[in-house]
Amino acid sequence: MNKDLLKGITRTHMLMTLLFTVFLIVSFVSFHKLHIIDTWPAMFAIFYFFIFEFKKEKIITIFAGAFVGLLIGLALPSAMGCLVPIFGAENSLYLFVGIAIFFVILLGPVAPALFNPITFTYAYLSVINAKSIPSNWLNWLLLMIVGGGILVGGIYGLNCLLRKLGNSNVAETETYHH
Repeated sequence: MNKDLLKGITRTHMLMTLLFTVFLIVSFVSFHKLHIIDTWPAMFAIFYFFIFEFKKEKIITIFAGAFVGLLIGLALPSAMGCLVPIFGAENSLYLFVGIAIFFVILLGPVAPALFNPITFTYAYLSVINAKSIPSNWLNWLLLMIVGGGILVGGIYGLNCLLRKLGNSNVAETETYHH
């Protein structure tokens, strides 16, 4: 095993990981105590924030992509329901993909913020729950915005606090960068 791979796992990193984990568990327990069971929209927002290494400039990309993904998830079953009787299932899918490609090209420079892996994660998760979309879509959207905002904001705040509490060497080498 590459020893450099484990260099970043220090005592400070372990403390940071423990604090983040406790914060997330308390958050999810709180969601459940509030009878918010379907927490995947908030959960994926925080997963992507971790993937983007806590970079605050990626927050807009995360939430914009999630919003567009939820819109696609809402639109796809309805669009397919309208298009399939006219064009058939296969041609309707091609048409829907063509429309998505059209918008990616049309939106040019802003397309990466709106059409990215986050978008397709949320669209996919919406579509596999297609029967729940009409009754849950607004809840999913609010949970992504409010719940995801609480999780991302909390983790971002903890990360900033840990950086301030540590000395400059610890902050630069053992916590995630902005």
